[in-house]
Amino acid sequence: MAFEVDLQQPNYNELLTYLGVTGAVTYAPLSADIPEGMDNYAAPFVPVGWISDEGITESTSTENESFTPWQTNSPVREATTSQEFTFSFTLWTVGGLATALRYGVAESDMRWDETGEFAEFSQGGALPKDFRFRLGIDILDGVKHRRFILPAASVSESSDVTYQKGDLTGYPLTVKANLDSKLGYSIMRRFKEGWKPGKAGTALGSGGETFDLGDWSTPVTEE
Repeated sequence: MAFEVDLQQPNYNELLTYLGVTGAVTYAPLSADIPEGMDNYAAPFVPVGWISDEGITESTSTENESFTPWQTNSPVREATTSQEFTFSFTLWTVGGLATALRYGVAESDMRWDETGEFAEFSQGGALPKDFRFRLGIDILDGVKHRRFILPAASVSESSDVTYQKGDLTGYPLTVKANLDSKLGYSIMRRFKEGWKPGKAGTALGSGGETFDLGDWSTPVTEE
């Protein structure tokens, strides 16, 4: 029998596609407990604020080393030597927390001026510190929800900040997921999308979020 694409198979369910419609990045100090499940965060977790319309970019960098014996030109074994997970986004909320993340300055190193008008901090007198913190990244598409928990996150790169007329000022950041030695992982991934390990398709079925404009077939002359 000739091969045919059977679109009725469960893995062709349109609800298995994903759009990063909206979401949030949520910060907490290292002392905070890791949240359970997919519910709202509790204090001291707090949203970092608006993120630019470019959304969040997730990257995985893996380095491998191959071993080629003397007797052949092809490797006989390969091992992964490192793996790094990063998330990049631009903060459009440039308040105190966002500024602390962008410049790598702790709240304790900032000073509120006696006039009560401005905050200040200095840089350049010493090398920057490697601050670690908890970070929750949530991405939503209707009833579907992805949550990534970084228990020991750090800002690995802060790109240029541009001040210009006609565009919002933002803080472009790249956050790295570092290993938390006590928890034993650098990132915890949770997927609320209806699929189950080892099973095809999704349990969402027709229960996913749909939109219907209604039945417009009745003529206006009928009561």
